[in-house]
Amino acid sequence: MKPKPFGQHTLYGSTTVGARGQVVIPIKARRDLKLKAGEEMLVAGAHGRFLMIMKISEMKGIMEELAERISEFKKLASTAKK
Repeated sequence: MKPKPFGQHTLYGSTTVGARGQVVIPIKARRDLKLKAGEEMLVAGAHGRFLMIMKISEMKGIMEELAERISEFKKLASTAKK
């Protein structure tokens, strides 16, 4: 199955939760994201409706990018309609 573009995101297919709570990440996703066996992943939930899985090694870069943009976010928030 070829991954389907979904905006700037990619839909890789589906997986099933096993009896021990494990899921298999589709091979194309593992290849595209260069995931290796034993790699640590961060699992976060949102709104009690979905999960996000991210490489721990990517967290530092994301946090740095957010920190650089905080002043932009503050400016947007202060000009937004209340």
